[in-house]
Amino acid sequence: MKRISITLFLLITIVFAGEISFAQSSGFYNNSYANRNSGSFQKDISLISAGFGLVNTNGINGNALLGPFYVKYEYGILDEIGISAFGGLSIVSRNRDYYTLTRTAIGFGVMGHYHFNKLIPVHQLDVYAGAGPGFKVRYDNYSRYHDSHANTNLIFAAQIGARWYFTKEFAAFAEMGHNGMSHLTLGATFRL
Repeated sequence: MKRISITLFLLITIVFAGEISFAQSSGFYNNSYANRNSGSFQKDISLISAGFGLVNTNGINGNALLGPFYVKYEYGILDEIGISAFGGLSIVSRNRDYYTLTRTAIGFGVMGHYHFNKLIPVHQLDVYAGAGPGFKVRYDNYSRYHDSHANTNLIFAAQIGARWYFTKEFAAFAEMGHNGMSHLTLGATFRL
């Protein structure tokens, strides 16, 4: 595992060193901030992302039956700023000796994103940070007692992420932070 980590680190370092060397020779940093763009994000771009959360924060320790799954639509309002709407779904079940608790959670909200495309000269790499308000609706069902209840909480979503474009229309992404249901999300992005 240590050899794989070191090899991966060296490979990433070589790729970025080559890209930054190319950016310096092509004059990327010689342009003013307003006039430069790596091409990974721009105004009027439309992106749809779908992903899976790896660390479920649905509030109970149990077996994940579904998700958390996420969908996000983002639109570029400036060359480095986008606005998005997101939604997620998670179902978790916990068995006890005398009952089963099944919790269904639905999260949704809006976020503003800053993309570092004017600072990072790698056109396949889109690094971004985002934050915004949202809601999380939880529905708990207790099997033995035939009892259920729901509650709604206001959440503040904040994430950092990166996507790597394999083609102009397709990228893989990873996001870390808080969105109401997961701290780490992996998935794919499609440019519309």
